[in-house]
Amino acid sequence: MKPDRLPLSRPPRGFDAGNPLIEDIKRKSFFAMHSGSTKLATSPRLVGEVAETFAAAKPLMKFLCGAVEVPF
Repeated sequence: MKPDRLPLSRPPRGFDAGNPLIEDIKRKSFFAMHSGSTKLATSPRLVGEVAETFAAAKPLMKFLCGAVEVPF
């Protein structure tokens, strides 16, 4: 793994090392994927599928923005 993608070695300031989600809290990046057919790229359904996928990721993005105190 590239050094810039490694998780933090210790919990961020203000977070308890005993938190059951500490390994996720120490991550520096997140990504979400949607599995689908490559045929979707040329389908009229593409825009709708992308919109649905972004809508499904909205709660994660809202949480991450709140965690780092930036506007959502």
